[in-house]
Amino acid sequence: MVKYPSFEEFYYTVHGFYPYEWQKDVANYVDKNGHFPEQISVPTGLGKTSNIDIAIWGIGKQIHEGKKRTLGQRVILAVERQVIVDGISQHVKELVNKVNHSPNEIIQVVRDALLSLSFDDVAIKEESFHGTKRSSGEWVDASGVTIISTTVTQTTLRLLGQSPGASRNVAPIHAGLVAKDSLIFIDEPHLVTAQVSALKQILSIEEGLSRICIMGATVQKGLIDEDKIYMFDKAQENEFALNKIKSPKILNVEQTHKSNITESSVQIVTDYVKEHDNLRIGVIVNTIQEAQKIARKLQPVAKKNDYSIRVITSHIRGSDRPSPEEIGIEKQIVIATQTVEAGADFTVDVLISELCPIPSLWQRLGRLNRDGSSPLSRGYVLIPEDNNLFGTRSSRFIYEETPLDITARGLLSLGSDIDVCVENQRYIEDQILKNTQSQREDMWTSSPTPVNINKNVISKMLGLTTSPRLDVSAFLSGIVKNPHDDKYVNVLWRDPLPIGGDVLDKIIGSLKILRPMTAEMISLNITHARKLLESRDYQYVVMGNDGTYNKGGRINPGNTIVINSYSGGLTDKGVEPSSNEKVSDVSLPIALEEDLGEKNRFAPLTQSMIDDIKNNSINVDYYYDLIMENETSIIDIRNQVSRDVSDLLGYRVETKIQDNIISIRKRPKYKKVDNSVLYLDSHLSQVGNLSYEYGKRIGLNDDINDSLRSAGWFHDLGKCNNDFQTMLGKLDDDRHLAKSTGRITVSNIEGLSGYLHEIAGSEYVLENYEDSLASWIIAAHHGRVRGITKNRPDLARYTNIRLELEKEYGVYGLIYLESIMRCSDWRSSAKPDYDITPEEDVLLAILNYDKKYESFDKLSVQKENHLYGLSGSHLPSWYAIVGILHASQEIGIDTFVKWENAVPIVNIDDDELHMIINHMYDKFFADHNVVNNEINSFSTNDLTIKNQRINIDPENIKTLFNNLDNNIFQYLFSPWIQAGSISDKSILQWSFVSPFLAANSNVFRLDSFKNIKADDIINTLKNNFVGWDSGFSADNLNLGGEQFHVNCAVSLLALYGGLSDLPLGQFGLGSTVNNDRVLPMPSNWVNLNDLTMLTYGMGYFKEVKDLTYIFGENDRQKSQKIREGRLIIK
Repeated sequence: MVKYPSFEEFYYTVHGFYPYEWQKDVANYVDKNGHFPEQISVPTGLGKTSNIDIAIWGIGKQIHEGKKRTLGQRVILAVERQVIVDGISQHVKELVNKVNHSPNEIIQVVRDALLSLSFDDVAIKEESFHGTKRSSGEWVDASGVTIISTTVTQTTLRLLGQSPGASRNVAPIHAGLVAKDSLIFIDEPHLVTAQVSALKQILSIEEGLSRICIMGATVQKGLIDEDKIYMFDKAQENEFALNKIKSPKILNVEQTHKSNITESSVQIVTDYVKEHDNLRIGVIVNTIQEAQKIARKLQPVAKKNDYSIRVITSHIRGSDRPSPEEIGIEKQIVIATQTVEAGADFTVDVLISELCPIPSLWQRLGRLNRDGSSPLSRGYVLIPEDNNLFGTRSSRFIYEETPLDITARGLLSLGSDIDVCVENQRYIEDQILKNTQSQREDMWTSSPTPVNINKNVISKMLGLTTSPRLDVSAFLSGIVKNPHDDKYVNVLWRDPLPIGGDVLDKIIGSLKILRPMTAEMISLNITHARKLLESRDYQYVVMGNDGTYNKGGRINPGNTIVINSYSGGLTDKGVEPSSNEKVSDVSLPIALEEDLGEKNRFAPLTQSMIDDIKNNSINVDYYYDLIMENETSIIDIRNQVSRDVSDLLGYRVETKIQDNIISIRKRPKYKKVDNSVLYLDSHLSQVGNLSYEYGKRIGLNDDINDSLRSAGWFHDLGKCNNDFQTMLGKLDDDRHLAKSTGRITVSNIEGLSGYLHEIAGSEYVLENYEDSLASWIIAAHHGRVRGITKNRPDLARYTNIRLELEKEYGVYGLIYLESIMRCSDWRSSAKPDYDITPEEDVLLAILNYDKKYESFDKLSVQKENHLYGLSGSHLPSWYAIVGILHASQEIGIDTFVKWENAVPIVNIDDDELHMIINHMYDKFFADHNVVNNEINSFSTNDLTIKNQRINIDPENIKTLFNNLDNNIFQYLFSPWIQAGSISDKSILQWSFVSPFLAANSNVFRLDSFKNIKADDIINTLKNNFVGWDSGFSADNLNLGGEQFHVNCAVSLLALYGGLSDLPLGQFGLGSTVNNDRVLPMPSNWVNLNDLTMLTYGMGYFKEVKDLTYIFGENDRQKSQKIREGRLIIK
């Protein structure tokens, strides 16, 4: 066997220079242990990106030596800064190009090993995407080594089934591929501590999930186990690395007034610019406003001395951000916020930083003399004072007082001209902590409280990927102290079209041709956005969360605001409300730069866009004059536009003229159209066999591979349906078709309304092969049964199948197996094997196809018990139904519910209902020790109700928590619980909103209810129930007579419902549509699991006729809504 190269040999062959000693150490560690350390602690600037090279080398070595592969074949490098992601992409491209194409024998050995995983004859694929850079989708394949550079947020969203840009049916595949057989590197983890915690929890919910490796020397204590860290050892490092960490960085400490940050920064930069011709200068401050002020004041001196200015903040459009090659060049002043604080691969000769915590300062100074080439290497820290506090008010809000105080007092105690080279930084930290009598953890800004995640939460989230999407902000940012400050809108600028009504109508016309793209948008806090729009008379369109267009008016979180480009408000320094200069509409160049193949998007064409490319080059108005004159054919105008614009751009474009509006796109490289007929038996056989081969290459066991093959063989069996074949264009003498290629299709066939062809194959495999795994994979292969679907709410029965399979294969394990078959299906459809010999099992299944497989036995219900007492649009009524379902599940009574005209109906008789209520009361009073007097005192004195908002003192909350069972606590304050239960009582420092307490503030006088009989409760449930419409004050509680006590006792059913396993979101139960809380009242029979899935997916049911809403338009007088986290009763 050919010898596999050492890592040193491989690295040198790829890059032309030898690796550092630490890189060789990590490679040896990986080779010995089969995985990376949990953290690699290496100083900035010493090539952490090379861990990708180690991973590629390690994967190849395991394959070459016949070992079980333990390194994931999807290598993900995630860092929460887009500019760093773009820089990493360049390193990756070089590595991928060498491994895929180099004739070198050393690389050939590695390439051959990696090719054994590939189905594309490519050893490595490369993909890079982030918030303003679309994914090409190349990484979405179950087998084949792929290097992915992206942000941590993009990675987390994919794991949660909320993949940006992916449909609800495809998002689960992304989740499965990231969670299994991937290796995830997280660089600069201090930027996203809440996400690191979330990711670690997510990937530990079951065995065999992807591994995480944290990269960085600055990591908060407790984020990683100390004994699982690889520490950089300078004593073993080579001379080149030592020169880097010893490269001088001379730091000056300057104290100033809070208002003089701008003046001090400008003065320092001005002095250097006047004295030096070719410097690279950086200024990093803590706020966007400060960066903009400095940039404006430096503009004259920069222009006079031929220096350029680059402003880099979060208020810069993605399309306007500089590439890595455009930052840190000679005669340039980079003015930035924290966006370049970590990992950005550029160097400057002079760096000015506003006061920040020590860990952040070390990151900023990583840009100073980064490559060791600067003869100057001067740094400055500006320490402002404000009312005897260090740092500006904004800085203290961002970083907190204690870390800033330690940094300021510590640096001032050391004097000026401090050499803060990387080698000295630990010693300087120790001196600062000694001089300020502080602990090391005090240097850090406190991290947000992470959510508590468990397998059940993830199962629920992946059970249905809703549209609109679930609110997962808590997973990304942690539990923030004031969620209402964490609300954003997207803002972009568009040209009005030359024709089409008033100005805003013309902008709407542009949006209908080309929807907003991430690279043209800026995310603004809603408060800042409102100030922008209110600063003067802006013309703008508000795109609602439901896809509507509104001309001006109030904006809400999640809206997209499209401003008339002629209104101004944006410059090269970012969002500037006072600027009335026209803003460039960048939608056309963004659309033209994308390479989406035949999915390239058309963008509207305006004169301003052409002038931005080249002034006075093409007269767009001339084309519109030709259209309006109606004397030249549209085809001739279209061809002329295509020729003129193609000549201008230097590549071919296509033109479309629709409704007299001109739009263009880059001419795609059209795939050769294959009109060959693809028969069903061939397609099924190919998908099944390919699924089996995928499983073998990945390393799955034979039983699973057999199930994958069965799933592939029968996944489209439902296409045997006669109506479906008619739709595909089957001829009389045809075999059954898999696709419509080569035939004339027939549309609008009545028999296919609501038909899901995946059900037939699923039922066939279950009956004939008794393979529940294959059956589920078939049912899920279009992503439509991972919860309730729009067309078939009755498919909720698959929830129970999925939950059972998750016990054996895991939540992500099951979704990964689905992904394998779906990838096989896509590959077989893209590259069909027309000459394949159909498998005998497939031919037999088609021959014996029976329509009985197209459906399954519907729920047969013999009893219908109407609970009129819980009718109407009342939140506690809905909770009470959930309580009944929850209790029935505990004692083994199969209970289902449906609603007719807002009246809930259950499939149990009075005797069974009697048993359920007795169980509920017995369990409640036995399990939950609630002291009457103490809890009642909270209800009447400390819980003040005004406009249904309950303000609770933090100290009282702690006492209340100690007197309540944890589960009750979780329910009572569910609107503020993100996922799972919360044990950290220290975060309870704000106002709470509790749906239950808001309507039932005195329900805890439980001793009053102990003697109420179950028969009385049942009688109340089955007759008119008025309790919800009556006040629950302490006085009323004693004035309503016995029946009123019964009515109040029914509220315990609602409380019991809150203890059930319902999904919790940022503001409690259910999904939101346009900020309205919506909960399901389905007209078909559902059990508790089904109702749970529906609760997650209500946003998807906006247009379903057989579902009503507990909050909605039909009963607005009594409907209850939650807006911005507050329960409102109208």
